[in-house]
Amino acid sequence: MKMSVSCCGLIALLVLSSVSLSRAEEVKIKYSGATRLMGVAAKAKYEGKDEIAWGEYARAYDILAGIRKERPNWKTRTVAFSMERCRQEMDVLEPASVAANREITDGQLRSLELLSRAASQNKRMAGIINNIRKRLDSASRGQAAAALPEVKEETGAADAYKDTDGDGLTDEEEKSLGTDPLLSDTDGDGLSDFEEVRKYGTSPIVADTDKDDLTDYFEVSTSNTNPLKSDTDGDGLTDGFEVTTFNTNPLNPDTDSDGLNDGEERDHGTDPHDHDTDHDGDSDFEEVQAGWDPLDPKPWEDD
Repeated sequence: MKMSVSCCGLIALLVLSSVSLSRAEEVKIKYSGATRLMGVAAKAKYEGKDEIAWGEYARAYDILAGIRKERPNWKTRTVAFSMERCRQEMDVLEPASVAANREITDGQLRSLELLSRAASQNKRMAGIINNIRKRLDSASRGQAAAALPEVKEETGAADAYKDTDGDGLTDEEEKSLGTDPLLSDTDGDGLSDFEEVRKYGTSPIVADTDKDDLTDYFEVSTSNTNPLKSDTDGDGLTDGFEVTTFNTNPLNPDTDSDGLNDGEERDHGTDPHDHDTDHDGDSDFEEVQAGWDPLDPKPWEDD
């Protein structure tokens, strides 16, 4: 009996240990992802892309905040330091301060366009409604019945211009597209249904049209990748993998310009940010072409 209890206790301990280990590994992966985003942000800041840098620091901060909430005792000082750095950088790079010295942005122009269109539609609908009222007020019941088909026609014309969510697509258009006429951004990716359909050609009902693990909004606003193509630079790696995991440039097939594209670097296990991974004087490309191991600085000694 005691032996059975001891075995059960041992099994329970092993299960708890494996769960704890997997959670610890998950936190490490999340923290690694946050540091990669901070690296992307630092590079964007160096290149003068302040808004992109701010967005990357914000994403990293959210991941770090999640780690602090889930595992408050995991590398407390390290996480706190990283969060503070993100916060400081975000204060400096705040989009509002960046945009203050610019002319009207595309977003503002789009808003003005929507307001103008809405005003035009409201004016037309108001005219149709007043026309209907005048006919009904001046007609007897018999005349009103005779005028009913015309009234329905006018009402139908007004419905054709109806845009309940104010996104620039009429309710009729939304019905045909399968989008929600009550939501300006049906798939919740940050782009309005109008922008997806008219401007970018992306799916308004799928947040990640090309299924590369980057939302359509992130691709057009931050990474500048093609939201309709999962591998923008054609190096064999998806844009999402390059941005979030491999930390390579999704717009350049050969990040370190060594002659091997980023996909080949992954296959060979070489560093896509260093043209000479083993620092032996020969580039990774030259070593691969010669049949040498690009990770071994003295391959001839192995012969």
